[in-house]
Amino acid sequence: MILVADLLYDSENFPLLDRFFDYTDQVLLADSRIKHFQHPRYTQVDHITAETIPDLKEGEEFSRVQIYRGNWPENG
Repeated sequence: MILVADLLYDSENFPLLDRFFDYTDQVLLADSRIKHFQHPRYTQVDHITAETIPDLKEGEEFSRVQIYRGNWPENG
């Protein structure tokens, strides 16, 4: 399993979402930047409320962290 966090802030990182499956059949992704993230291999499984320490003044919109599970093959 690969654990990934804070990846979706830059769309240039999106190809990595598929590349992870070259190394594992399961990925756990945590991210707060995209509220309605959709990818055929990833399913939202939970969300949490979190804060950054030290406080980076990012605003409350980034305090809700979505947790996604990625599986290969797609039907997991």
